[in-house]
Amino acid sequence: MKRRRLQQPPPYLDRRFAGNSVSTRRSMRTSAGRFMQFFLCVVMLMAFSVQKASATDDWNNSWIHHRYNPVNATLELDIRVFQTWGGIGNGHCGFCRNAGYLNVKVGGYDIKISGPDDNWKNFDVGSDQVTGIDHKYVKWLGYTSDKAYYLRLVIPLTQSQIGTDVAVSYSGMWWRKGKTESSEDNPVSHNTSINTSYGCTKTVITGGRYGVQRNTTGYYIDWKKDGTTPNYSIDHYGSFVLCNSAGKEISGIGSVSASNTSGSFFVPTDKMSLDNFSDYKVKQKYTPSYNKQVTYSTLSDSHTRPAYPQVKELSADYNQVTRKAKVNWNLSAAPTQNCIEDNMVLTIKSTDKATNAVETTTQNFKYMAGKTVYSYEFDVPLGKSLNYEFSIKRSHTGNSDVWNNAFSKHTSLSASAKHSNVTAGSVHAVLDEEAKTATITWQTNGDIWSSGTKAVITRINVTTNTTDNIELSKEDFLSGKYVDDMIMVCNEYRYRLTVKPAEAYGTLTPVAAPESIMPTSIGNLVAFTAGKGYYSDRVELAWSSKGNFERFVINRKEHGAPDTDYKQIAVTEGNEAQNDYYYNDVNAVPGVVYDYQIKGQVMCSGNLLESDEVLTDVGFRTPTGDIYGRVTFESGQAVSGAKVSAEPTEGSGVPGKSYVFSGASNLTVDNDQLLNDATQAVTLQAWVRAAKEGTIIEKPGMYKLAYNGKKIEFTAGTQTLKTPKKLSEYVSSDQFVHLSAVASATHLIIYINGEAVAEAERTAQITGNNNNVVMGEGFEGAIDEVRLWNKALNADTIASDYNRYLVGNEDGLQAYYTFDYSVDDAFYDISYKGTKYNMNHGVATNVTTSSKDIPTFAQLGYSSYTATDGSYQIRSLPYTGNGTTYMIVPTLGIHQFASAKELRLINS
Repeated sequence: MKRRRLQQPPPYLDRRFAGNSVSTRRSMRTSAGRFMQFFLCVVMLMAFSVQKASATDDWNNSWIHHRYNPVNATLELDIRVFQTWGGIGNGHCGFCRNAGYLNVKVGGYDIKISGPDDNWKNFDVGSDQVTGIDHKYVKWLGYTSDKAYYLRLVIPLTQSQIGTDVAVSYSGMWWRKGKTESSEDNPVSHNTSINTSYGCTKTVITGGRYGVQRNTTGYYIDWKKDGTTPNYSIDHYGSFVLCNSAGKEISGIGSVSASNTSGSFFVPTDKMSLDNFSDYKVKQKYTPSYNKQVTYSTLSDSHTRPAYPQVKELSADYNQVTRKAKVNWNLSAAPTQNCIEDNMVLTIKSTDKATNAVETTTQNFKYMAGKTVYSYEFDVPLGKSLNYEFSIKRSHTGNSDVWNNAFSKHTSLSASAKHSNVTAGSVHAVLDEEAKTATITWQTNGDIWSSGTKAVITRINVTTNTTDNIELSKEDFLSGKYVDDMIMVCNEYRYRLTVKPAEAYGTLTPVAAPESIMPTSIGNLVAFTAGKGYYSDRVELAWSSKGNFERFVINRKEHGAPDTDYKQIAVTEGNEAQNDYYYNDVNAVPGVVYDYQIKGQVMCSGNLLESDEVLTDVGFRTPTGDIYGRVTFESGQAVSGAKVSAEPTEGSGVPGKSYVFSGASNLTVDNDQLLNDATQAVTLQAWVRAAKEGTIIEKPGMYKLAYNGKKIEFTAGTQTLKTPKKLSEYVSSDQFVHLSAVASATHLIIYINGEAVAEAERTAQITGNNNNVVMGEGFEGAIDEVRLWNKALNADTIASDYNRYLVGNEDGLQAYYTFDYSVDDAFYDISYKGTKYNMNHGVATNVTTSSKDIPTFAQLGYSSYTATDGSYQIRSLPYTGNGTTYMIVPTLGIHQFASAKELRLINS
């Protein structure tokens, strides 16, 4: 037969796990050992040769090997179940046939082993060869080095069996084939126990600290293991977990593999109460995958996490009276032991509202056990208005932004120590003369009105040297105005304003009004006019006033002279009950244009006061005389229709004037009612020297006389009449020409030098308006002797009057401008009706007056025509100074008169 290859020895033979064995192999390497080995071999051979079954083949408890496997939490029982020697014949022995069996009671299992008949060399899973235990716990080890077949029972332990002595009981019958009297089946009875204690080095917590992990605040617990136990060790199996003081695992913290010998656990703050301390332990736990009924665990000693209560609330308030800001905060708890005793850091950031300047300071406050409420008080700088931002944190984790973001508290406060006060230089006092009150005004600054603050106006009577204090309410002060109605006429007053705040704000400087006031009974000048040639013997001055004046001073100078030339010409008495006053300047030189000035005066407390208003106006007198006579032939027969002219001798008389226009100048009549009713008939007349086209006279929207397209045109409403020929064909361009534009109810007519040159039936209707009459708009040249009528003059009147001066009171004459007394910026109307002048004066813009650019005396002068009885009358001849000499000249066709000339003096 071939020799069978031996199987590997079972685990108990290679000492991988410690176990209990009935026998123990001894070393036989010594000489005595080798002799004993030889002796035994001889004996065995002798016994085998004599008898195959002997007592040495009886059941031996050493054929059972059991051990504890902590890694799997099992007991492993290796049991010899069959051998091919030791019996009769072929020598089979074992727990076979019906006679051979083995009962094993261990760890709550009652197991029976009973193999097949005669020969058991393998294990049939699912058979009844082993009963009482799941066959997954049965392992056939087969033929081993001691020439027998073994079977292993793996017994899973329960948690309660770990760390105890587990009892094992064996009972049964060892069957032997061909048994004789000397080789009966052997009964088996063996009781023993297996110790299930395991080894695990204790875990040590080396320390703890508050910190941050992945932007999360929490507490670190550091641990380590020192060394490994030599026997039954599970040091490198399982994992480490964090537990509370009772050993209960804290969920959500995670675990660390037992392959590590040190590490840290991190407990987030949301899994703890920072207000209280807590104890932690590190547990190593191991649940074998082979047997999940068992979990090994070891606990470290306890580690205490100190309490670390945080700021719960932060607030700030400001006391305006004391000027103190107070920051208040409280902790959520204040344990007295096992706590972090650090500082609380208060950061104060202030921003100046006026300058935006920023300043940041910090204050440290020691944590005090048992104290939850803290505060800090400081003065707000005087005169400052600040925005404060406060933040509080604990210093132990103060350098961590994550801790600060999670637990620091913030608040803000607007605080001002800029007390309400008077702005320097802003106090002013103004007298209301009419109401006899003083209005004191001021500007305020600051935004604090502390409790008990007073604002006081001090009224100083300079005249009587007395002082009164007027206390203002907060509302009155902030209004910036106070009206003092307790002042007396002709007393001089001064005022100052003082704010007296609460003591914390110190003393504020009073602010005085720079003005002194003195209520008086002096009135106001309202209007002033001077006569514009209305009377021949005087210039009438008229003015009106309101209130009291004791007297009026009238000054006069020639127009155009400097103001220093004003001379007093009269003083008139005033009366508080009188409003309108008149004065006649009878000393005005005829023909001289004057500037008049009026002032009101009153005596008050020994002082001469003058009105604030000084009114002026232009005035002049135009004295005139009439010349009467009769022209006859030598026979005494009356000469009818003769023209009699009066021409002032050279260097005498009132010099004529015209207005010269530049194209950017005009004359505007002040009265917008002039000609507004002349919708049916009108006559516009003027002497004109036209250099460039433009408007001569216009009532916009109604009538217009213009030089346009080299022709004279007259517009009435929407209808325009033009001369058939150019103006240059009627007169030389450098000569004056007289123009008359007449609109009647039926016709429009243009006259040049008294002769009609264009005529048309009237078709347009006109509506009156309030537009001002203008002259010379866009025109270049000179205009003189403007007459405006609200009637249509007939041809005879135009022919007889266009070349002679009018009296001014002719029927229908609305405005008469000779311009002889005009000034550069004003012109005057000398028309009148009865005793009332029309006074349609006007304003001159960008024009100049000229006494040379005027019509010749042949074109325009003083004249009359003799009646049928030869009599004539030349009226309103002006004279200047002491009188003007006129040369009287009669003419009639080719007739000669003797004398041909006659001198007449006209004076007062």
